Amino acid sequence: MLVAERLRGAFIREKIDTLVCSAACGADLIALAVAGQISIRRRVILPFDREKFRATSVTDRPGSWVVEYDRILQEVEMARDLVILDGYDSSEEAYRQANRRIFADALSQSIGTPKDVLSFVVWDGQARSGSDATFEFLQSAAELELRIIEVSTL
Repeated sequence: MLVAERLRGAFIREKIDTLVCSAACGADLIALAVAGQISIRRRVILPFDREKFRATSVTDRPGSWVVEYDRILQEVEMARDLVILDGYDSSEEAYRQANRRIFADALSQSIGTPKDVLSFVVWDGQARSGSDATFEFLQSAAELELRIIEVSTL
């Protein structure tokens, strides 16, 4: 798969030691799978309980991501790197809070400056009209002055 190959190359080239992300179908699960294959620590942040997240960000999308989601979350939980935020429903604000926590955790893992934290953005380079979580993530990373690596889906 093209995105997996691109992520693998970027993770190795950049000498990534920890990946902090959510576990939505698509780029998140691909990145988590690749990180697991090359022994990168994986830390997963969910905005609410894993079953609700599974229903709102995995099974409600095209493709068969459920088996991968369940496997990865089991592995991450066993490593004590699964973080589930409390007090949020399935609103867009819950996802924004999860992104804030992803950035906070990534920054706390770094021993350097924010420029030493990499933000991988997997997308086609085009912001969608209306709400676009990927574009919002990209903007937040830029505001935090993180180094952004765009991985094309094209």
